[in-house]
Amino acid sequence: MTRFILVFSSFLLFFLSPFLAHAQTTTSPFGERIFYYSTLKSNVADFVAHEKDIDIIAPQTYEVTASLTASGTVPADLYQAAQAAHVKVMPLIANHNFSQSIMRGLLASSTAQTALTSFLVSEAQTKGYIGWQFDFEHIASSDRDLFSAFVIKAAAALHAHGLILSIAVVAQAPGSASSDTSSSFYKNWSGAYDYASLASSTDFISLMTYDDPDSKGASAPLPFVKSVLNNILTQVPPSKISLGIPLFYWGWNTANPPVRLNSGGTYAAAMQRAKDYPSFQGFNSSVGVPWIIYKLGQKIYIIWYENVQSFKLKASLINTYHLRGFSAWVLGNEDPAIWNVLGN
Repeated sequence: MTRFILVFSSFLLFFLSPFLAHAQTTTSPFGERIFYYSTLKSNVADFVAHEKDIDIIAPQTYEVTASLTASGTVPADLYQAAQAAHVKVMPLIANHNFSQSIMRGLLASSTAQTALTSFLVSEAQTKGYIGWQFDFEHIASSDRDLFSAFVIKAAAALHAHGLILSIAVVAQAPGSASSDTSSSFYKNWSGAYDYASLASSTDFISLMTYDDPDSKGASAPLPFVKSVLNNILTQVPPSKISLGIPLFYWGWNTANPPVRLNSGGTYAAAMQRAKDYPSFQGFNSSVGVPWIIYKLGQKIYIIWYENVQSFKLKASLINTYHLRGFSAWVLGNEDPAIWNVLGN
């Protein structure tokens, strides 16, 4: 009997070891802490300074090109720093420039899909990545089923080699353009993600709760964040949801209607703008986001940005909804005070 137990235990250890190797081990009250990394917006010094509060670094450095082949690598300095700190590396792979035509070509070609998944397995094994996150965006809603089928195929190939697959998804909020099947946003951005199917085949979903398509202020107003969470939780277990948290700002003019002036700036840039121009600041409790109003020449502008207070409000939802953790875009944009929160 004792011999049987030993043999059976060894079998279980052998069978489960690839999955246990990538299981969550963090004791953080925020769950699994993922920070995205962009070669345009992030730096290795910021990673090294805060590596103890990062469970997974996710560099957005691979892409599928127009030839439907993969290209990219993790920068050597970041890779070496992550290895030295024993921080898991999970690169993102995106469609180049979020090209819809590239995705359509990939989803139409089983040959290209097989070649891509073979590359992902080989690259991860060679470099010691824990797996990948698909950051495929700007997919036509009409390609929804083809995309789900591709994800199932890719996940099976990665899982067979003890690697994980996660997927970043565009948020859908009932009553907004993100869920309105007649809207351009739904047809070209949010409608391609079958949450239930994607969650069943992958290890987890990073839910991008930012970029509310109806917002004329903050990128991720708290009511929008809660709405998209309540929506996805009807289809996906909370343990498979990583809460996407923005660390950037949106700037607007004060025309009627207001016009957004950029695609996202850093906390440091927002503070510098408040310092350089006549300004005043406040916090909008109804949307859970701070703002800066400043004057440049004869014109008035407003910045809705993210700081430690808004970060804490969003991060508190992880425990409220019993989520897996968070995925923050992007390292280098943050209010430095968030590290005091994460450190505690």
